[in-house]
Amino acid sequence: MNKFLTSVILMAGCSAAMSAQSFTLQKGEEGTVTYNNGDRITVPYTSQDWGGGFISYKWDSELFLHANSTCIAQLTVYSECNDVQVCGGGNCITTGSQPDNTVKKTISLEKGKDLNMQIEIISMTGTMPFDTPQEATVTCTADGQTVEVTLVFVPEENTALTDITGSAADFIAVSGRTLDYAFSSPVTLTVYTIAGRAALTHRLSESGSLSLATLPAGVYIYRAGTRTGKFIVH
Repeated sequence: MNKFLTSVILMAGCSAAMSAQSFTLQKGEEGTVTYNNGDRITVPYTSQDWGGGFISYKWDSELFLHANSTCIAQLTVYSECNDVQVCGGGNCITTGSQPDNTVKKTISLEKGKDLNMQIEIISMTGTMPFDTPQEATVTCTADGQTVEVTLVFVPEENTALTDITGSAADFIAVSGRTLDYAFSSPVTLTVYTIAGRAALTHRLSESGSLSLATLPAGVYIYRAGTRTGKFIVH
């Protein structure tokens, strides 16, 4: 009888372990939003005009993978749009460069760690490539758990398709190697190089200044809350 009870307890323990979620798909490193299987996520993107007819379109969906336990996740990203780029877990790959427009990656994560999937829409063609929403299906599987969401990349000018808003009082100004800011509530600032790599991430309080002394000279793109722009460090 005791052996039977022990077996039942062990089986129950294994079932509980198997049913526990190995990972969470979330918005941002802070996990302000948790995404569930079947969710559709609107990602507004905008253009950056560098002059001379060179315009880039690059927007990070802020889709983060949070490991609830140490795991190996299989990431699959499919899009009919050739310009969806996946950088999370190392080397950037575009859907258009892969068979069937599908990017596949194997990602190892330690418990408690977060990884920015860096699934973006990008174009360097010099003309606005998309005037309608473009979609990417993102499937993540680990330890028998699967979550599939759809990213809907929408031109920021199409206000009917985005619920992103910003306060007129919010501002960012860069002078020399100092960034001054004021926001109605705390936001996370992310500064990207022109190649699309995150160069600086900082949580901004409601107002103040931030030193950019650690950044090499160059052109940068920033995102803070709903505000985006570019600046040059000399």
